[in-house]
Amino acid sequence: MLSVLKLALVLLLAVASCRTTVAQSVRLAAPPDSLTVRPASSDTVAALHRLFAAQRRKRSYVVGTTAVVVGIGLIPNSSPKAIISQRVAVALLGIPVLGAELLYYNAYNRKREQRAIDAFRAHKLPRPLQRRLKARYFR
Repeated sequence: MLSVLKLALVLLLAVASCRTTVAQSVRLAAPPDSLTVRPASSDTVAALHRLFAAQRRKRSYVVGTTAVVVGIGLIPNSSPKAIISQRVAVALLGIPVLGAELLYYNAYNRKREQRAIDAFRAHKLPRPLQRRLKARYFR
């Protein structure tokens, strides 16, 4: 049982390190000139699509990894004399974290993506969403 947990943790660390390796290997774009032309609206709509798609992809990794860790934690491994059982501890800590992740990433569903595009076309894109639109989504 302990070897299964160790194997799961090693796989989890391998997945986590893969994402950082990819992030480190990405080339950085040259800083924009002050005289550059602002991107057209179709570019901004495409950037919004890329932002929401990236967040939905990220959601599947984050929520999936958390679900696997919570699932592994629910496998009984503690002694019967423990003050609080392992299952209860994992349920009290892991399930709220999983719920919080689902609530956070719910902001990037397709319905809200369409609302953001409509808001952009009406020139009323919310400021927090404007800040999330980085240069990498315009490529």
